Amino acid sequence: MKYFVNGDEVASLANVAAPSECGGTVTIQVSMSDRCDQTASKTASFEAIPKPVGLPKEKTIYSCIEVDVNLQLQVKCDVRSTFTWYSVAAVGSSDAYNNPNVDGETFNPVGTSNVINDVLTNLSGNIQTIIYRVVPTSTQGCVGDPFYVTVTIRPKANIECLACMSQVTVSLNENCKLKITPEMVIEGFIRCPNKELLRDALEVLIDDGKNNDSYIDCAGTYNYIIRLKPEYEACFDYAPCWGKITAEDKTGPILECEDFIERTLDCYDVTYVLNNPKTIGKVGATKSPRPAASGNQTINNAEGTGETCADFVPPVLIEDNVPNLGYAFFRDNCHDCGCRINLKWSDKVEFYDCEQMKRNNGIYATIYREWVATDCNGMSTSTVQKINFKRPKLEEFTFKNTTRDDGSVKTKTGAAAGAPNYDWVVEYQACVGDKSLIQKKDVTPLICSYFDNLITHVACLLTK
Repeated sequence: MKYFVNGDEVASLANVAAPSECGGTVTIQVSMSDRCDQTASKTASFEAIPKPVGLPKEKTIYSCIEVDVNLQLQVKCDVRSTFTWYSVAAVGSSDAYNNPNVDGETFNPVGTSNVINDVLTNLSGNIQTIIYRVVPTSTQGCVGDPFYVTVTIRPKANIECLACMSQVTVSLNENCKLKITPEMVIEGFIRCPNKELLRDALEVLIDDGKNNDSYIDCAGTYNYIIRLKPEYEACFDYAPCWGKITAEDKTGPILECEDFIERTLDCYDVTYVLNNPKTIGKVGATKSPRPAASGNQTINNAEGTGETCADFVPPVLIEDNVPNLGYAFFRDNCHDCGCRINLKWSDKVEFYDCEQMKRNNGIYATIYREWVATDCNGMSTSTVQKINFKRPKLEEFTFKNTTRDDGSVKTKTGAAAGAPNYDWVVEYQACVGDKSLIQKKDVTPLICSYFDNLITHVACLLTK
């Protein structure tokens, strides 16, 4: 009988070694021969996995920092393992120990994760040490010998590497607000120990007479102070510093709503509409905002009131009995800080020739009404309203009943007068023929203007 291990003949199978200290595949063959030289053999293979062996680890950290030691990386040959770990007084000890000068170490109950993730805070002014006893157990159940992780914790750092800027200028966001972080007002982070944690440990407080927090929510100049957050006072020694910060609003007014007329007006109203302040305001309403003293096409404090486009109302309305063509509602992003807007509007007109009217669906002219809103900081936003005009169609012209109360003149349609071949019939009473009784309004077709009868339903303009 002969024995072979991984192809090599051995005297016996009493002590079979793995191919390396990290284990490996072991193939065993047993070969048997009788006196007649008949041979038979059997072969079997096994996967040898070593008992986990942990390597000691030493690490130095700043106070208030996570230990962050991956225990699996400390196991030789990367034998997959689970772990138990806890703080002891010295290497070689197995008794749990709580260092009174350090906060955050695990000692009872034990830790069981693959990473020592304790956040250790040095409560003294001297270097402190935490020693962890770690016991690995392979996933096959083999328990390895303990190994130790030694962590040195520096005392809290005395921060002398930072300097507050005496004057800082920042821009508010579109909501008229900005959170001030330490990086915005302080210099020297790159020179600081434990700088990543230090960034989290500091906070900026703004003296704005409101919330005394890190936010600026109105343009202006304020005092600021940088200090340690209370929960980091065991991590650093830091003397607060201060300076001034100026917040600027560089965002133009917000266009909240365009209440613009959609219908097309008649061509004979172009001159009437052009630069007419009586046409300014909510569509269809007959009250217009009071113009500024500086000019008829400027409106001061122009935001108006309301929360939605449907209920917005322009400011300081004056009745002028002229139906309006629209209004652009702006609001400044710093409205709550008292910043108001002035609104200026101006018109320019473009007329179209016959060829152009064939291509633009019969538009005779367009008034481009530009609305420019300027806030208290000089920032502007604009929009343009298009007011279109068309030539009326023939069928839009109608006659108006001008029958006199005294019966001297009667007007009616041709059909009503028994003369269907005529559109309109005028009768008058006189002893002798006297056409002077018939006035122009009796015999002239007219067309209703948006401005004539939208509200009051008074007489429409006569065509010339």
